[in-house]
Amino acid sequence: IRRTNEAIEKVTGKRAYGFSSAGGHLTAETFSILAKLGFTYSCGLRNSEVPFIIRVGDKKIVGQTSYAVSDMPAFRQTLTPREVTEQWIDYFDALYDEGKRGFPKMLAYGSHPHHANAHRVRPLEELIRYVKNHEKVWITTRGEITDWMLKNYPDHDLSKFYPEAVNSDKIYGL
Repeated sequence: IRRTNEAIEKVTGKRAYGFSSAGGHLTAETFSILAKLGFTYSCGLRNSEVPFIIRVGDKKIVGQTSYAVSDMPAFRQTLTPREVTEQWIDYFDALYDEGKRGFPKMLAYGSHPHHANAHRVRPLEELIRYVKNHEKVWITTRGEITDWMLKNYPDHDLSKFYPEAVNSDKIYGL
């Protein structure tokens, strides 16, 4: 993690403050490593569609959902890019309806660079247009979500609002 972040900083001039593990594979040790390295958020958690606080000693890391839906089925050719987009729209619609009932959610779409071909990008552009046509939708970055959570909900501990998720994710050491 440290070496990867050093490489990112060397190339971009900026360090990363968030971590997304390959395939969403985290361990109980991941969070202490991230806290020690100054990371402020971690993705790859599968237990909640809302961000939450992970306490690591005197530090806080914002836990965020992994990519519940991704473009990998198109790469594996089990679905066409258009079918993947339809799946993403269905997922957005379900979470948007929950948000209208007073339970806003976070939705992260997973996309991979090897999918940056025109026939795969066009459906993604259609999805973005679709989402933008809805009211009260925040299209943002994980870093901005982290800043917002730490400012507005610094004690939004997963165990307080979703204890079942903690039980399902004991592997993470939560």
